[in-house]
Amino acid sequence: MTTVVEESISNRRNICKAAVIIASLDIDLAAQVCTRLNESLVRAIADEVAHLDSISTTKYRQILEEFSASALHSERLGGLKMAQ
Repeated sequence: MTTVVEESISNRRNICKAAVIIASLDIDLAAQVCTRLNESLVRAIADEVAHLDSISTTKYRQILEEFSASALHSERLGGLKMAQ
């Protein structure tokens, strides 16, 4: 069973964006995020992080704004699964 996060970053373009976001996080926070993803997705993102070149501030901001907007509009669910 895939999570909403996994479904939303399953295509190549979004994996690139996820790599930018993960690379910008503190290493401990990035590790916490990755524990919530399936192994194949973590591998894809890690591979993309390894191949990241520098990006412009404008592109970086655009990716963060897209992520923020998407997070604000996503449905929040509770329950035991989310609590774990």
